[in-house]
Amino acid sequence: MRAYVAGGQASEHAANEEPELAARTICTTLRAFDTVSLPESKHVRVVLLDLVARLTRREISEQAFFVIEETLLELARAESQAWTGSTTMLWKRLFQPAQPIPQSWSARLRRLDGRLGDTHEVNRTLAVAALHEGLRIYDFDSPSEEIVSKKAQLWNRLLDACRDSAESVAHWARLSVVLNLEGGLLLRCLDDERFDRISAMLPTWTALERQALANSLRNANQAEFEDDDRARLDALAEALVPIDLQERLIAQVQYLRPAMADRQSRARDLELAAELLTRADLLPWAIDWLESAEAIRGQPFWRALGRADTTRSLQDRLVTRLRAGKPTTTLANYLIGWAEHGGSGVVEEWLDGTIDGDTLAEVSIRFYTAQMPTDSGWLRILRLVAQYQTSPAALAPLLQLPWSSSSIVHMAELLAQIEAQPDMAPLVLSGSVALLERETEASQQERLVAMMQSAALTCISQRVVIGLQRHVRRAIVQLTELDDSLRRWICSCECGPPATVSRPTTVSPARSWPSYSTGGSVIV
Repeated sequence: MRAYVAGGQASEHAANEEPELAARTICTTLRAFDTVSLPESKHVRVVLLDLVARLTRREISEQAFFVIEETLLELARAESQAWTGSTTMLWKRLFQPAQPIPQSWSARLRRLDGRLGDTHEVNRTLAVAALHEGLRIYDFDSPSEEIVSKKAQLWNRLLDACRDSAESVAHWARLSVVLNLEGGLLLRCLDDERFDRISAMLPTWTALERQALANSLRNANQAEFEDDDRARLDALAEALVPIDLQERLIAQVQYLRPAMADRQSRARDLELAAELLTRADLLPWAIDWLESAEAIRGQPFWRALGRADTTRSLQDRLVTRLRAGKPTTTLANYLIGWAEHGGSGVVEEWLDGTIDGDTLAEVSIRFYTAQMPTDSGWLRILRLVAQYQTSPAALAPLLQLPWSSSSIVHMAELLAQIEAQPDMAPLVLSGSVALLERETEASQQERLVAMMQSAALTCISQRVVIGLQRHVRRAIVQLTELDDSLRRWICSCECGPPATVSRPTTVSPARSWPSYSTGGSVIV
């Protein structure tokens, strides 16, 4: 309580333009707390934060400024904020060149240097974040020569931080270089010496960091730069050409480019996959990374691994990972590649002898639905769906395939098998509409209409928007021979559920309901 009163008095002193006394009071107040009690003292933190915010705009001595900086750092820790929190942002503003802070730039820079050389890794990371904020180009439109000079000083410190002894600190510094490189060129902060420093340190960067910089260079608007800057960027891009396997793999898989599915890209995938299979030291990392969100082209590359792995060295490892909860798409794509190399028969035989639960059953279904199922393939799908639990996402590709007369019969049978499962309702609905657009027998048509109506009611009760607007509109036009009640129901899919359907009053109109998705493939 005594500390709280002292904090309140300090705030009054600041308001009465006694900043030096206020700064000393801050020091006294902080000494009354330890690292445990300060986080629990919310009111004290509020008073101190208000006080230091005022003091950053006052003429104070260098010693008092250091007290303010220390206070902000302590408050940020006490509040357990992320480094983007309000207190931390206030701290980082102390070191931004364009901020109207009365304290001299040399004093602010000395304090920042102290944080960059701090023994605590978290403080060095925060100092790198302050450098990043200070280098961002959108702080102002027409910086003065003085501001540009100050930013150049920050660039020197950022490049030093790229070699920090702690890899996490160095990583954030390198990421800041990637994000601020274009702005540094536009402001003329990066001369030949600084560019040479960046080029010289590239061998110490990780493969992901190098690829991030290469991608940034590809996306840069070259027309904005002077000729000498474009030459610097070209030289930097040349230094970033992938050399080792890890970098080449990332460059091939991390980014989606036009015509990536052409023959040349498939050949490149196969070449890298074959080389990767010889690198036992790199395989664990590669398998994890290829399943991550960063591997944009992960699925086609898994197919390449299936084609290249003639000894099936990955097979057991992928099954083990699958049973540990890894995505079913990994093994499914690997098997598709295996089938492309050795034929579907050998893969089907392996699957028949391996399936022992829902997870492997879903892999099998994904394998069959990713290609044009034969009659035997359809029979396998129907048997697996009847015996095991699967997801709508595994069956969704069937709707995108061209259907033969036998496929129509099998699809109708599949819809009949899954119509009782609530999570399959959107798939049943879209499949029923698609079948009704084709020539079907009168008895089958009647069954499909009933199935479609039942699935729609389930979707309505689950607050699922029927996003199959394209199918719905076509059905309205093409199914004119059906009775008026069905056409009225189809129309209601676009504007809300039928008036006769009882539903909770809390349900929103259909247009505001969330769309139904199956892991990236929208069913309807």
